Amino acid sequence: MTNAEGFDVAPFAQVRAQRDAHRREFTESVAGEKAAHDRASKELKAAQQLLEKLEKTLPSYQRSAAAYEDLVGRQLVSALQAEEKAREALEKAQDLEVQRATVASLEAAVEESVRHLQQVSAAYESGLHSDRIATVVRIGQLEQDLVRAKSQQEHLELRAPQAGIVKELSTTTIGAVVQPGAVLLSLVPADEPLLAEVLIENKDIGFVRSGQAVRLQKYGMLQGVVHTVSADSRSDGWQEGASQRRDELGRSGRSLTFKAVVELQEQHLSIDGGTLPLAAGMQLHAEIVEGRRTVLEYLLSPLRRVAGEAGQSDERRQDEVNRPYQSCKRDQPMGSVSWKRVIWLMCLGAFAMSAAACGIGVDEAQWREEVRLHDGQTIVVSMRATRYANGFPTQRRGAFIDIELGYEPMQVEWKGSAQLQPFSFELFDGVPHLALVIRDKRECGPLKKPDDFAARLMRWEGGQWREVSQDSFPITEALANLHRHYWGYSAKEDARGFITWEYKAIHNSFYEDEPLTVEQYLKGLQQYCGNSAR
Repeated sequence: MTNAEGFDVAPFAQVRAQRDAHRREFTESVAGEKAAHDRASKELKAAQQLLEKLEKTLPSYQRSAAAYEDLVGRQLVSALQAEEKAREALEKAQDLEVQRATVASLEAAVEESVRHLQQVSAAYESGLHSDRIATVVRIGQLEQDLVRAKSQQEHLELRAPQAGIVKELSTTTIGAVVQPGAVLLSLVPADEPLLAEVLIENKDIGFVRSGQAVRLQKYGMLQGVVHTVSADSRSDGWQEGASQRRDELGRSGRSLTFKAVVELQEQHLSIDGGTLPLAAGMQLHAEIVEGRRTVLEYLLSPLRRVAGEAGQSDERRQDEVNRPYQSCKRDQPMGSVSWKRVIWLMCLGAFAMSAAACGIGVDEAQWREEVRLHDGQTIVVSMRATRYANGFPTQRRGAFIDIELGYEPMQVEWKGSAQLQPFSFELFDGVPHLALVIRDKRECGPLKKPDDFAARLMRWEGGQWREVSQDSFPITEALANLHRHYWGYSAKEDARGFITWEYKAIHNSFYEDEPLTVEQYLKGLQQYCGNSAR
């Protein structure tokens, strides 16, 4: 049975009938209690009238008995008559007491009936309140069920966030079971500028950052700018459809790639005086300029390579400052270089000196590395270091210029000269701490005592780095956790890409699970601000 609006009214009729039944039951109970109250009230009224009558007549009987007693003394009446009057007075006195008890009992009965009537009303009201509370709770549950049902109903219908064209459908079977989070279809937004997604190999990611210019090739040349770079790599190679390139990556062992998004300056290609609009899904080749090399550097590259073979001993002795616990290697003798190559180097060196006006380039090492903290947590910091490309004619590579460190989650940055080399970055109670080895003791500063280590100890306060004393820095807890051997024998071997903690444990000569603390590392260096070594 439904009403004009189409709702089923049967449940409402059942509830109404139940309410009427409860109402009738309450009315009948009240009527019964009122009837009992009325009877008790009437009986009480009659008993009170009789009590009033006895109270009024009892003194008369008592006076009559007393008078007869006096007449007996005068011998005017017999003693039997006097006793009869005394008995009547006694019976009336006893009837008065009984009636008083009866009145008290009836009064209690009337009060009891009043209480019963109040209890019936209270029980009925309590039942109504209980039913109301249960109904309110049920309504709340039903409202929640209704919200869930509406949400489920809404999720049964897929709505695109914006207008577009369906590119591909992953599921086309009616009644198919879809797992949570599964992609059902791909949508190409309409009237939206296209972006290029390019994959960058792991060895090159350290040189790519937002804002770099990009040249993209697809039947022509497009210009773009790097917008974002993914924070983590993936091992699935290139996009679908580029199977040949994935096979090449698999054979070469370079499977880790980073995704970068490039903003295009134009949405079409210019070909033979005409334009070809870009379409979603097109594959292209991107070229990102990582750096530049002068003509002099190009000409001197053979010289630098051979000089590196001859000068390994000098480089290793210089590295020993940073690697106090690493075992020494045997130096390669100078005699291993053939005389023909030496003569060729001398000729090439003379040419290089005449071409010195061409300028000396700068090598840059840029990488991201895992950093293990004292509490066992692992974070990722970004690093960048620069040095002159060559130190001709005395050194194979030029002098250090500067080094930078950054921790993006807290917007913390540090940049300094090559005289300060960071070797520890820690977080204590959420506050960054930084430790740097001092290569020039003039950098010790006024906070240093003669017995202090030759290290600059910093703490991040008020949005900037502040130097603290050695006693205020947790040197016994902070770990020497930064990569220190980022320069290779040539620019190709410089640090780049993503450096894992395991890689640093191998190349920095410490156990992966037991890295050196700042105190242990500085004691190994044996460098103090007061004296050269101890």
